[in-house]
Amino acid sequence: MSLISLSGAWISFSDAPLLDNTELHIEPNERVCLVGRNGAGKSTLLKVLGKELPLDDGRIIYEQDLVVSRLQQDPPRNIGGTVFDFVSEGVAEQAQHLKAYHDLLKKVESDPSEQNLNKLSALQEILDHQGLWRIDSRISDVLTKLGLER
Repeated sequence: MSLISLSGAWISFSDAPLLDNTELHIEPNERVCLVGRNGAGKSTLLKVLGKELPLDDGRIIYEQDLVVSRLQQDPPRNIGGTVFDFVSEGVAEQAQHLKAYHDLLKKVESDPSEQNLNKLSALQEILDHQGLWRIDSRISDVLTKLGLER
């Protein structure tokens, strides 16, 4: 069964539709690359898949409990935090635990007090219990492949 199945998708903001009876099926373990000229509808398609924009016509079916997230095309200006913080925003709730862990890890380097070490231990348990190390590892892999520092 497809993770995402888009059928007969149609969306238009003017006379020429951006999606015109578009079909897309994303299967488990499949990798997808979206390429096209400016104005072809790439960002619109991603917004539809991310449930940020409704279709004018057609249907989209998601596998139960599937989470779709994406990074904005242009990151906001004047934002604080690290690249890791920004990338991890794509996994919203889990990102809070990952960010807190990495922030506290930096703090422990200069202040390894018992209180900070206990907090770090508690966060590690949360990360273990929720399986968040996989997400942390995946984010780190992506940043490394892009040549970006945490």
